[in-house]
Amino acid sequence: MLVSAISGEREAWDSPWYLFLGMPSICAVAAVLGYIDRTGPWRWGVLPIAAQAGWMFMTQGFGNLWPLGIAFFLVLALPPTAAAYIGAVFRR
Repeated sequence: MLVSAISGEREAWDSPWYLFLGMPSICAVAAVLGYIDRTGPWRWGVLPIAAQAGWMFMTQGFGNLWPLGIAFFLVLALPPTAAAYIGAVFRR
């Protein structure tokens, strides 16, 4: 929501700020949460992206390309999930 508000774009990933500010922030938070709670770190990477998907579908609707959107969200979940696993490894 913050990236959309800053950039004025309807969807956060349409903004250049998403990869510059949004995704690094999500990865940093996922890594910290993976460090704090190392049981099931995958959820700390998937949860913020799932929340973004839910927010987008609630505000923008599903549209006719929703399967492609779901696939894109799954790809977007990979970096924060990896960051959460790295945080969990540092805890061990």
